[in-house]
Amino acid sequence: MRLLLVILCISGLALFSCDNEDNVVRRFENYFIKYYGEEGNQYGYDVQKLNSGFIILGHSTSLEMGRQILVVKVDELGNMQWHRQFGGAGEDTPAALRVDAAGNFIIASTIEVAPGDQDIMILKIDSNGVKLDSAIFGYPGKLEVARNITITAEGDFIVTGSTTNVDTSKPGFLASTDLEDIYSIRTNSDLVQYSPADWRRVYGFPGIDRGVEVKQKNDGSFLFFGTTNKPPTSNSQQAGFNMFLFPAGTDGIASSASQLQLFGTLSNEEAQAIIRTSEGGFTMLGTSTGQGLNAPFLARVRSNNDFVSSGTIPVERNVVANSIVEASTGGFIVLGEEIGNGTDTNIYLTRVAANGSVVWSQSFGGLEIDSPGRVLELEDGSIVFVGTVTLDSQAKICLIKTNPIGELKP
Repeated sequence: MRLLLVILCISGLALFSCDNEDNVVRRFENYFIKYYGEEGNQYGYDVQKLNSGFIILGHSTSLEMGRQILVVKVDELGNMQWHRQFGGAGEDTPAALRVDAAGNFIIASTIEVAPGDQDIMILKIDSNGVKLDSAIFGYPGKLEVARNITITAEGDFIVTGSTTNVDTSKPGFLASTDLEDIYSIRTNSDLVQYSPADWRRVYGFPGIDRGVEVKQKNDGSFLFFGTTNKPPTSNSQQAGFNMFLFPAGTDGIASSASQLQLFGTLSNEEAQAIIRTSEGGFTMLGTSTGQGLNAPFLARVRSNNDFVSSGTIPVERNVVANSIVEASTGGFIVLGEEIGNGTDTNIYLTRVAANGSVVWSQSFGGLEIDSPGRVLELEDGSIVFVGTVTLDSQAKICLIKTNPIGELKP
């Protein structure tokens, strides 16, 4: 089912947030669609649940300011409490936001230093949106991209992404094809970076390697997750892109080359997200692309990294996966982008059973480009996700809360 986003915003009104029609009816106030933005374009990437309300990460673009990080604090019903922008003269693209033990917001982003030169920035702001600190990491003249940030049990921060400063000493290096490596930055809570002896920063295989996220295990070790086109050893995986997973010690160095796992099909798989599940294992989400079509791809391992299952989700639409959360009723809730026949795209929400079958699905969108960010499930089973919708040819952040089956009703 596709739910059209009905707008009550008055064109040209200088408000930062507005409601959809259902919010006017009081009995629907617990399930809502909210929009946030002003002149220019605003895009939604991440959302985290707070004790009272939500914190949203996005970016805002305008002719005057360029692209800047945008943080929006809202209450339980999505009503905006404050918004802040951060950025310099270049283009700033946020990747992820986490909340530390002190209630501060920790943001990972990619920043433009100069044309052809990108670095990674960690930004720390307090619960009122006041900047506390920031630090920039990267190599001169290279392209670093942030994709996620992890807060460790020790309170450290680990940003995972990629760099074009590839490790030329690795076995099988070939300059013409070895274009990106995994880039991982670990800092303490004061944003002081670990030395290379204490945390490995660049890691890669022959080919293109992109880190997506690092997960810490109960014993303090780590799992690195991402995408690679390293040639596989299994005939079930093509010599294209596959999702990878490998364990690493507390210093970020892989435990053993033989423990690298690749997950894929005869199509290309692009890694998107990894979550720890209630039984202690890990579930990975990606997008499988073949013959011009896309479908979400799931892979699962146990807590000891033993393989459980992998395969595409049998959606009946052209869907690029983006975010995943474990469902309290079993299985998973997946958020993605549904690609239409023309230029329009919609936000796609589905619940998938543990065996990979689709339980229900919903689409949210208008007649233009609408795209997903991150999805959450709340304690009562309701679902919240952030994304971007196009209104009057301008992009705006949206926050949508539905009932446990993806509907905007009790």
